[in-house]
Amino acid sequence: MDSGILVTDRAEGPTLAEAVRSGGALAPNATYRLALAVLTALASVHRTGGRHGDLGPHTVVLGEDGPHVLRGLPGGEGGQADDMFAWAALIAFAATGQDPFGAVDKRRRYGAADLGALQGELRELVADCLAEEPVHRPRAEEALLRLLGHSGALETVLPDTPQPVRRRPAGLLLTAGGLVIVLAFGALGYLLTPRTISAAAGTTPVSSGPPKAAAATPPPLAAPTGKVTLPNGAGTLFEQPGDQVRVTAYSVQDKNGDSTSYARTPDGSAFVRTGGDNIFTPISPDNRWMATVNELHILSEERLDVQFTDRATGEKFTVPTVTNPRWGVSPLWSADSKTLLLTMMERDAQVEDAFVRGFILIDVERRSARVVETFNAEDVAVFRKQKPDERRAYFYRWAPGGQIASGYKGWDFQGIRFFDQAGKVVRTLHWVGQPIGQSFFSPSGKYFVTSSCSRKVVATCVWDTETGKRFATVQAVPGYFYSWYDESHLVVGRVAGTTVTIEVADLTGKVLRKLAELETKKDGRADVRFNRS
Repeated sequence: MDSGILVTDRAEGPTLAEAVRSGGALAPNATYRLALAVLTALASVHRTGGRHGDLGPHTVVLGEDGPHVLRGLPGGEGGQADDMFAWAALIAFAATGQDPFGAVDKRRRYGAADLGALQGELRELVADCLAEEPVHRPRAEEALLRLLGHSGALETVLPDTPQPVRRRPAGLLLTAGGLVIVLAFGALGYLLTPRTISAAAGTTPVSSGPPKAAAATPPPLAAPTGKVTLPNGAGTLFEQPGDQVRVTAYSVQDKNGDSTSYARTPDGSAFVRTGGDNIFTPISPDNRWMATVNELHILSEERLDVQFTDRATGEKFTVPTVTNPRWGVSPLWSADSKTLLLTMMERDAQVEDAFVRGFILIDVERRSARVVETFNAEDVAVFRKQKPDERRAYFYRWAPGGQIASGYKGWDFQGIRFFDQAGKVVRTLHWVGQPIGQSFFSPSGKYFVTSSCSRKVVATCVWDTETGKRFATVQAVPGYFYSWYDESHLVVGRVAGTTVTIEVADLTGKVLRKLAELETKKDGRADVRFNRS
């Protein structure tokens, strides 16, 4: 037999196509077992550089001892991404009993596919594998890790040096370097037995502290030399000329629970009131624009109209955006001060709850808004089936290169999705945990911050954006994360009663200096925005 050629024995049993035609869609548990079995076979083939090339309902046999994959083609890197698309379409077919695309071109983005009753991590994974661009689809090994839910699985099922198997039921056979490997679903019984788990690609072990690269104590920051007293007893800022960030806008609650917004004057000398309850007024990084956003317009207005003020000339204009039952929250300026990003919420009257529908981009120079939906009808259906305490809302944030990022949740993980400005998913990092803060990316975009990133300790994690590998594990962050101070320091906050203290901490969690103290009058809630100095 030629090296690298996929060889098959005909297994006994109906093909998936025949089984679905006679008995309908598979049950959820059977669909999951099928997904895991076929993905295990693909991961083994791909690791040797091969590809299948003909995966579909007609090449999967449901034998008495589990699913078997039949036939295949010689290897090729591009073909591996096609295999992942075919795997996802196969699982959607098994779950729904029909072609997930119908007559629609299979290279359309995953929102065109009918994913039926698929839920949880399997649904998320199938959707990711149906990405339009091959480079955006997960590799087979990554996908297998996501289904298995832990990082050390591949060391067992996919050894770097394959060993010959003397005798197994007919299944998937591969000739590679003169050795024959047979994978069938029954092998996963051993795969899931307890054992020591080591780190795999895309993950790093949890340490008791930051790695050597972050172990050195950063240079001490100078003590603040000036104080800025905020209006109406709202607190004090502690500033100095060399600060890397400065407060430009904030909103605090009064004793009645109503919020009041303030913004820094253009010359930086004082703060003035700019809005009342639910009104927020972020300042652009270049200090030119102030946006006025009613984050709960749905309570009083039919349409969200965002007002912009040119702080150099005093000119004001309004850009209309969405109407009820949609609204925009958490406004953030792009680094170039040209675009305002808002997370778009939508109220679902059927379950009396709200979900994140997508985002809104407002071009301040063109004075126009673009509404981008990332949550489709199938996602809404899944949302409605979830229990209220299972639902999550992840806000959108600016990412490096003008991309937009948001958290997302799967079966047993939280991670980050990267979108282009048209709403298309271009990358996923499912293993990193929940992104946090107003801007979870460092000033250069090299790092980002998450929580819920360790199963062993309560920690804040710092990750390398390019590689997706953990750079530091910060176990002693006091309170919560606001933003980045510079490339090696964080802006963090802690609450004591009604007082919010904002400080600078290094990547060991050590607090180095105080930036602000805010008095919220009620429950310690304060929205504070920092721009780079």
